[in-house]
Amino acid sequence: MTDFDPNTGSHLVVKEEKLQEGDFEVADLAELTSQLREEKDYALAKEKEIRASKLKVRSQDEAGTLAAAENVSLREQLEQREEEMCNLRCAA
Repeated sequence: MTDFDPNTGSHLVVKEEKLQEGDFEVADLAELTSQLREEKDYALAKEKEIRASKLKVRSQDEAGTLAAAENVSLREQLEQREEEMCNLRCAA
């Protein structure tokens, strides 16, 4: 794992260049395959993490919307109660 391309952050690019040049051994190919699997697994895990985060955000947005609607309803109830109290005071 000494070949590393700092521009891409990958060992694969350097190894692919060696493959194109014909300067590649079977062990290198096995290592390249292994690294490709690792990077693919990592990318898939990140995609899953992103999807989970998006679902969580969506859920929180929905909860926020419900809370806002409940807040509006409670404020309306409070205003009605205050109006009823005022009417009762005025009637007494």
